[in-house]
Amino acid sequence: QLTDVAKLQAEFADVFSPLPGRMNLIQHHIETEPGVVVLNRSYRLAEHKKKVVQTELDAMLKMGVIEESNSDWVSPKVLVPKTDGSVRFCVDYCKVNAVSKFGYPMPRVDELLDRLGTARFYSTLDLTKGYWQIPLSPVSKEKTAFTTPFGLHQFVTLPFGLFGAPATFQRLMDRILRPHATYAAAYLDDIIIYSNDWQRHMEHLRAVLRSLRVAGLMANPNKCVIGRVEVSSSSSSDVVELNSQQLQESPPVYSSSENDCSSVTHDSPERNHSWMKQEPKNEIIEWENINSDVPAEAEQDSTSNTISSTSFTEHQSMTPMEVLLTNEMLTITKLKCLLENKQEKIDTLEQQVQDLQEDRKFLRTQIEKLTNVLSARFCEGVEKSQEKLND
Repeated sequence: QLTDVAKLQAEFADVFSPLPGRMNLIQHHIETEPGVVVLNRSYRLAEHKKKVVQTELDAMLKMGVIEESNSDWVSPKVLVPKTDGSVRFCVDYCKVNAVSKFGYPMPRVDELLDRLGTARFYSTLDLTKGYWQIPLSPVSKEKTAFTTPFGLHQFVTLPFGLFGAPATFQRLMDRILRPHATYAAAYLDDIIIYSNDWQRHMEHLRAVLRSLRVAGLMANPNKCVIGRVEVSSSSSSDVVELNSQQLQESPPVYSSSENDCSSVTHDSPERNHSWMKQEPKNEIIEWENINSDVPAEAEQDSTSNTISSTSFTEHQSMTPMEVLLTNEMLTITKLKCLLENKQEKIDTLEQQVQDLQEDRKFLRTQIEKLTNVLSARFCEGVEKSQEKLND
């Protein structure tokens, strides 16, 4: 199997890259009403953040993601703090989204998991900066223009934050994977390939990678997980485990991501699960609305509903109680995603407050300096006037 993975790497080395590719099947178009122009003032940027913005701009210009602009459209930039202490360069397209329209049905993660069935082998592919691999239509580029202290720029490829971005990307992935629908699925830039035996799994991987190559898409070598993952159930402890082969000798392109799971348990093995094996009572249980209280934001969050970070379970042989537990776990996961998004917004507001406080200190210092200068000049003027009176 290690030999098979090495051959796969050599065969598709051109598909794995830390830099985004350029997709050649579609272009994203921002549809707005004729004559509408969005013009926003730039948000205040603290002096110590300008270097971060300059670095991000240089990197995006080098990758061909953005270009200089003469557009009448202007949106403000935003620096969003990451959990590792760094910041993510974003653009606030709220007003652009308010005048644009685009839609496409997003898949449900739990329904995607249902498609896995009892497959024994899994691989996940994460596309490199997925949105940036989709080009914009010529008339749409000017609508993505944003301002920084270093001038006006516009995106050449699909930026994050646009209302229609997830829909365009999901439509693209559904189109690419349509011939592979029996063994592959995607949620935005996360692709999963699943099979019942190893040789067929290698065939499925090659088929999907060929489609990515034809489309001009690149997969992130640091986030792809290729290997054998077998789902087995232990009747003694009611534990569902993911037994994955350690491909330590395989090339770095297939290193496991930090989201890769090694084991998943419904409950602690030490607990008594005999109640789950009792004869069912003659009661009618309604299952349809079990997730009806999940907020819509959690349903459609594109950054948190990743397939590769979700536990794989044997759906075809699950008892009603196991279905209940699995659905509750999915609900908790979605709520957690929603809370993380809210926390990210709070972190952004806190950062803006901190920047305002620093700006306040800076202005206070400048006011004190100006006051001292004016006081000195006033005293100097009084002395000169007194001298003239004495003369």
